[in-house]
Amino acid sequence: MLARRGLSALTIAAALTLAGCGGGSGDTSTAAADTQKAPVKIGLVLPATGPLTPNGQGNKDGFEFYWDQHAHAAGGHPVQIVNADDEGKPDVAVAKVQELLEKDKVDLLAGFVSSASALAARDLAVRTQTPMVVTQAATSKLTSGDSSGLVSRVIATFEETMSAVTRTAVVDDGVKKIVFMGSDYVAGKDAETAVKATAQSNGATVTKSVFAPLGTQDFAPFLANVTADTDAVVAFFGGTDAVRFVQQYSEFGLKGKTPLYGHWSLTVDPLLVQQGKAAEGLVTVQEYSATIENAASTSFIEAWKAKNGGAVPNAWNEQGYVAAMAIAAGLESSGGAVKGAALAKAIRGAQIDAPRGKVTFDDKGQIVQPLYIARVKVQGSGFVNALDPSKSVK
Repeated sequence: MLARRGLSALTIAAALTLAGCGGGSGDTSTAAADTQKAPVKIGLVLPATGPLTPNGQGNKDGFEFYWDQHAHAAGGHPVQIVNADDEGKPDVAVAKVQELLEKDKVDLLAGFVSSASALAARDLAVRTQTPMVVTQAATSKLTSGDSSGLVSRVIATFEETMSAVTRTAVVDDGVKKIVFMGSDYVAGKDAETAVKATAQSNGATVTKSVFAPLGTQDFAPFLANVTADTDAVVAFFGGTDAVRFVQQYSEFGLKGKTPLYGHWSLTVDPLLVQQGKAAEGLVTVQEYSATIENAASTSFIEAWKAKNGGAVPNAWNEQGYVAAMAIAAGLESSGGAVKGAALAKAIRGAQIDAPRGKVTFDDKGQIVQPLYIARVKVQGSGFVNALDPSKSVK
């Protein structure tokens, strides 16, 4: 585990640590007082249709779980969630965000799985001075290319995650020749850039980059690019594409012959149920796994299991949960601001005891957090992303 370095967090106007992820539904006296104030409306934009649907549903479940735990209130205000399905498409995202801002009069935006959707929505957020908290879209352009002060993000960029898993392959495991494979949109392109740069700086080479369209059913033509002299494949796919890719990687005869490394989206726990033995041994960089051992994660897991029939939360759920924690922290410390630049600044000032570990935000709104290397292993009757203590993230 290693927290990101070299990034400065904003000065916190009123320090706040959200301790203990578990707990009940919140203080009833606070809930009563909340009815005295106007509600804060959050537009939650996530894919509910299309290949990124599992990601969106996971984020939504985690986001709503936090507010259910805390009586749908923060900073003395009731909190209302207005859901919108962007289908993982930027044009749809723009239309949905416009509706949320103009018709529903939301005070802030949250969600976004597709990097393309998030980038398109950011322009509207900046134009209307609406704070935006991103759960999953990982392109660095969202934060490094934005000077508005309005955008915060609760996951690492591809430069961080894909660099980490590539270093593991090259430095720890001696990989020299890599084939990169990824989804053919901005997220996949960003992932490839990070893999190439990290491989080159550590004495390895990306011999070929292969991009498959979102929603690909047959990966065989793409997998044919993995030749006998390939030491490893480093991949980025998500949602239903990740399930098919991992299954077909095994069926194509590459499993056990050419090691597969990837972004956490490749093996999120719900996907492992479908991928089964095809995923065993796959190495990924993780931002959250239920195998993390700390008090906040334990509390989160216990509360989640109690409400969800014993089911264990996954990384998608935790991302939604942490986004809600950041918004709540911002509302508590904003000095009464419930919208605009003042609320965005308060959100960036949050210090959060999250299930993944303690996190803050840098001066671009990018989360500063731990990263982990994991290997898919058998646990009980299924498979898990087990943290690998023999691997290091640098």
